Amino acid sequence: VYKVRSREDGRWYAVKEAHRQFRSMKDRQDKLQEVAKQECLPPHPNCVRFIKAWEENCRLYIQMELCHSNMTAYAEEHHDIPERTVWNYLVDLLQGLKHLHDHNLIHLDIKPDNIFISNEGLCKLGDFGLVVRLDAAENRDDPVEGDARYMAPELMDGDFTKAADVFSLGITILELACDLELPGQGQHWHSLRTGTLPGDIVTDISPDLCDLVQQMMHPDPIQRITVDQLLAHPRIRKVLWWRRLYAARKRAVTWVFELFLLLWLWICRMAKKLLPRRSSWLPLCWLNPKGLPHRDKSFEDSFSDDDPFEDSSHSLGTSSNDSRDGATVFPHISSTPKPLRANSSQRFCSTPWLDSPQRPPSRSRLSNQLKDTWFDMEPKNLFQSFEELATDSSPDL
Repeated sequence: VYKVRSREDGRWYAVKEAHRQFRSMKDRQDKLQEVAKQECLPPHPNCVRFIKAWEENCRLYIQMELCHSNMTAYAEEHHDIPERTVWNYLVDLLQGLKHLHDHNLIHLDIKPDNIFISNEGLCKLGDFGLVVRLDAAENRDDPVEGDARYMAPELMDGDFTKAADVFSLGITILELACDLELPGQGQHWHSLRTGTLPGDIVTDISPDLCDLVQQMMHPDPIQRITVDQLLAHPRIRKVLWWRRLYAARKRAVTWVFELFLLLWLWICRMAKKLLPRRSSWLPLCWLNPKGLPHRDKSFEDSFSDDDPFEDSSHSLGTSSNDSRDGATVFPHISSTPKPLRANSSQRFCSTPWLDSPQRPPSRSRLSNQLKDTWFDMEPKNLFQSFEELATDSSPDL
């Protein structure tokens, strides 16, 4: 069995490859008829879903639903399965087996290897390779190929009935509940098919489960309990009732959650309509009486006199060569790189101010000068404002 991912829908599936190639045309026809039976079987929650089948290199490939694990792997990991879990598994398998019997099909190979557990924890019947129709089972003369440990005694005589599946399911439940290692032959194999269970192996299970398993393993297929009678058992009905109650509670919780979600969305929509709409912008004159954009005080204080970025090569300030009558004009922009001093406590200065006795003004001082000379009006073109400022401060020629 391979775990594959489909290119069509991107989901994961299980692909079962036949152990051997087709031996003859008759063998090929028999295998294709088995596939046709699975295709005609409607889907059921407790049966592994059949997807499709094909033949390649004289081998049969069957694509089916991917499950989390099978019962054999689960029993190897959990040697002390609670009886409550065993009852739930029995109910799942009975519902899946009833689905087969209602469509006139017999499984003939029920065992832990062919019982799968889904991601939701449901038990599913799978591996329908030996499934036969009840009307064709009467004319079947070839020997059965199932596992002898789980095989009903009447199958040795060629008697294929629905009761054989009930026996196989009963001995499987006995193995899970008592953590047994079933024999494949010998005296113990015959003792399990006499109608009485050994007392030393049923001490850890309840009398209800012990009595039910004993009825399922009755040596006479005619007197053996049927699937419909098992589903009508009081203990089975109690398990089904609790399941329906749990499903109803789960649906109620989901319904209440969806109702509250819709109510919350409706409240949010009504609140959006009733509350005034918040404006996405405000005029600059509302933020600053002078019409300037508001600047945080912490933003200005962050540029201290010791800020290493204030004396970059693109600085604004006054120079002895570019100053006339004490008016501040725009200095010459120098691209000369600034030298680094060994003493980190000294101030970093750019090259144009090394020989100047005056200290370049900080950004906070420039900001104050600009604020004092700015007009009380709406902001306009920044370049035009600087040109007007330079023209007003320069002397008349």
